[in-house]
Amino acid sequence: ICCKRQGFFFQKGTGSGRITDGMKRPWLRCQTTSDTKYKLQDRLDGMKIPFNLKLYISTKRDVKIYRNEEEYMHFSCGIVRPPYEAHSCFLQVTSGCSHNKCRFCTFYKEAPFSVSPESEIREDLQEIRDSGWKVKRIFLQGADPFLLSYDRLKRIMDLIKEYLPWGVSVGGYGRVDSVKNKSVEQLRSLREMGYDMIVFGIESGDDAVLDKMNKGYHANDIVEQLSKMDEAGMHYSVIFLYGLGGHNYGMGHAIKTAEVLN
Repeated sequence: ICCKRQGFFFQKGTGSGRITDGMKRPWLRCQTTSDTKYKLQDRLDGMKIPFNLKLYISTKRDVKIYRNEEEYMHFSCGIVRPPYEAHSCFLQVTSGCSHNKCRFCTFYKEAPFSVSPESEIREDLQEIRDSGWKVKRIFLQGADPFLLSYDRLKRIMDLIKEYLPWGVSVGGYGRVDSVKNKSVEQLRSLREMGYDMIVFGIESGDDAVLDKMNKGYHANDIVEQLSKMDEAGMHYSVIFLYGLGGHNYGMGHAIKTAEVLN
């Protein structure tokens, strides 16, 4: 049984529940039928529900799951993650986007960039630990948390290991120019700590498209910076927006992107 509305994601699994997304929203709603309403209540009554959740099923056949105000995790804007990170735990270390000028993206227009203080990170890690969920993977939140310096990323990993000492891999989004402030040796050290599978939105390998979309870097920057990731042995994935070339420019956009990737 899965119920989802933007931030909260509650999943009924093998005898336990978990929260994989969290925003500052006090409720979750999922339409149910009258036939399943009470069966759903019976199933959830006997489950272990972390994060001090309370369950309420209204007469309008809506499932509502909500938490006390003081127990929210810190999420300043919506959860963003690749499809394959659906079962990861999310931890905000930055919010908004440091660039926030790409012409095709409006997600962070009203979310100024900021770096989370250590106190907030500690509070969220404490809540994750108290939930009893043996997290295996954390996907850092923010448009480009990999922008943070080597020392800051190392400190975040130290905190994760302090609260979740059983070993956790950590990923997140990054811009191509997020790699510039890190040497190959530092990237290799981050990989050894547990950072892996960083997601870069290169969008295109065509300088004309990159300039038109106001990405803030060129194809040679993509090759230079992500080659450092290759040399450090850190896995990563890239996002290619194949429609970004627009009418009558798709082929050149695709070919130049393929050249960059090759």
